[in-house]
Amino acid sequence: MNDSMEGNSVDSRLLYYSRDEIALNFGDYLSDFLYRKMLLAPYFQVDFYHLIGSVIDNQLITWDFEKTTVEDAKIAFWCCGSRSDEPLRKAVYDRCLFFGVRGPLTRKVLGLSEETPLGDPGLLLPILFDKNKRKSAAAGKVICVPHISQMGEFSSPPTDAALVRSPCVHNDEELLMLINDIASADFVLAGSLHAAIIAAAYGTPFAFWDNDFIDIPFKWMDFAASINIEAHFVKNIDEGYFWYQSIREHIKIPSLAKILGCCPIAVRPSFILRAVSFDLGLGKQATRRFELALSGLEVEKNPFIEHMQFFENQRYIRTRQRHRSASKTRRELRQVKNQFRNSLSMFSQYIEKMSVREAEPESTIRFGAEDVGLSLLLDGWTTPEHGESFPWSVVRKAGVRLPLGSGWENAAEIIIEGYIFLPKLERINSRSLRVWMENKLVFYKELRNDSAEQSVLEDFSVKVPRQFRVLDKDLIIEFELDQIGSPHDLGLSEDMRELGIGLKRIEYLFYPENR
Repeated sequence: MNDSMEGNSVDSRLLYYSRDEIALNFGDYLSDFLYRKMLLAPYFQVDFYHLIGSVIDNQLITWDFEKTTVEDAKIAFWCCGSRSDEPLRKAVYDRCLFFGVRGPLTRKVLGLSEETPLGDPGLLLPILFDKNKRKSAAAGKVICVPHISQMGEFSSPPTDAALVRSPCVHNDEELLMLINDIASADFVLAGSLHAAIIAAAYGTPFAFWDNDFIDIPFKWMDFAASINIEAHFVKNIDEGYFWYQSIREHIKIPSLAKILGCCPIAVRPSFILRAVSFDLGLGKQATRRFELALSGLEVEKNPFIEHMQFFENQRYIRTRQRHRSASKTRRELRQVKNQFRNSLSMFSQYIEKMSVREAEPESTIRFGAEDVGLSLLLDGWTTPEHGESFPWSVVRKAGVRLPLGSGWENAAEIIIEGYIFLPKLERINSRSLRVWMENKLVFYKELRNDSAEQSVLEDFSVKVPRQFRVLDKDLIIEFELDQIGSPHDLGLSEDMRELGIGLKRIEYLFYPENR
């Protein structure tokens, strides 16, 4: 890839057609784009990765293996597709790992389980990029996107299309312009499969175009089956409109969460959230609130992630991967599947609760096991477990993000209620609590416990400084407690957590005129 391409820092093990060319087919370049925007670093270490495309083929895979001197090199495929109904030879198949496939025809060719996730990663674009018709020359028009091999044949729009959009791009800007045009058009005549995939993803009417050339018919049939329709090719716009009207009610986009959930490369948590929201049909406001909560996770922003993309330099890791037993690989896959299922269930519950509360901000935010307040916690909190009904802070300073628009900006004071871990012991006389608001100390109290309980319930209020109420951003509140040791350290129980505050609720007190 030339130096002008934004993707030149992507893991060199990522393979796609014409990666080193100046001009790229946009469908192939999507793998580079999605890797940089949605993914973090591989947790299944192999020699090569294919993330998109009709690349499951005996000859193509053999050529891939010839790109390395590593004996018994392995390739991971994420939701890719076969080029034909010809099965892979055993010697090739045994060196491949399949993490989902594009469609049911590929799944059948490979002999994979019916539970194998389906769906082309190009379907993920709506959770990454919002279309903007005002910035599209194709808005309200019919466009044609030919196959890249046919671009030289068109000096003017073919058939009755208003615009021809080249599938060839040079950088992210051109890629996003093409995606926006496909998403904004009134109709897309697709000679390029990914033009049809993107149109389907954004709900743009489309048809498969037969211009006396159909590139790999099997891939079109495979994708069509993945969205619950049969492949049919049309010669012109009128035929395309008629065909689309006959199938549009049958289109079913595969689960985006399942596509991300089977990825061999770690996915940024915010995109898992967006995928779950998309599958549930929830609005962007609910999704945005949870994204703000997730943005505090170190995995979303820690610079060391950039270095994790180049594990190929650490050969001992790759050597270890090549000698793993098949049973260990299967065990890891089950663990990943179970972790994702649990995350999906948790996000679904929280998002459903948030969606019914969008219309009018609540004055009280609770933090019980099934309350949406848990989505607002930053790093350093437990998840309620073992019969607990609220989260505990387990670091010296733990924070909460109160979203802009949730009501705090109109509040005169904020009431906070929670338990402070403070057992009555000879070695512990008191514990100090500090509350910070946007890094400003707004509350301090020296706490004591004269009861036999291990924790003391505190209910206190903090004023919202006037300068904070005009901030056009979320409000960060942090609770700081000096560390006194875990219940285990203090000889009270087997609990190894260094408990601070057990947060029960946050309530807004409004000025009378702002109620």
